[in-house]
Amino acid sequence: MNPPSECSRLHVYLIKPSKYDDDGFPVRHWRGIVPSNTLACLYGLTEEVRARQVLGAVQIKAHAVDETVCKVPLSTIARLHRPPGERVLACLVGVQSNQFPRAADLALALRRRGVQVMIGGFHVSGMLAMFPQGSPEIRALMEAGVSVVAGE
Repeated sequence: MNPPSECSRLHVYLIKPSKYDDDGFPVRHWRGIVPSNTLACLYGLTEEVRARQVLGAVQIKAHAVDETVCKVPLSTIARLHRPPGERVLACLVGVQSNQFPRAADLALALRRRGVQVMIGGFHVSGMLAMFPQGSPEIRALMEAGVSVVAGE
């Protein structure tokens, strides 16, 4: 993993996770009907950070992935994290309670590959509001190095 001071290109993956079906597989559709407002808003904010050069000379490349219509490219994300000067931040966004188990599995899979991960959304925000120290599943993510965000 590259130290932050050596970062010249930052790939920001905004991932809207799916949920598991009754057989334990991620739900995926051939075509999306309702786009994720959270995903679109956070993509726009990330592009604004890039356009205003908030991080100085760091080149920012935003990637939006809606898992309900496409597979999350875990291998690609991990591969982009390897070259010198390249960093990846995976953000699991807009996570609702029924999506949390899938989001947690994605977060832990990416952390095992050395990728920095953030998770936020309704479920995380609600659990942090009810339990300031976090519920056991939230604490497990934090102990694995996942940044937990109260908000989207």
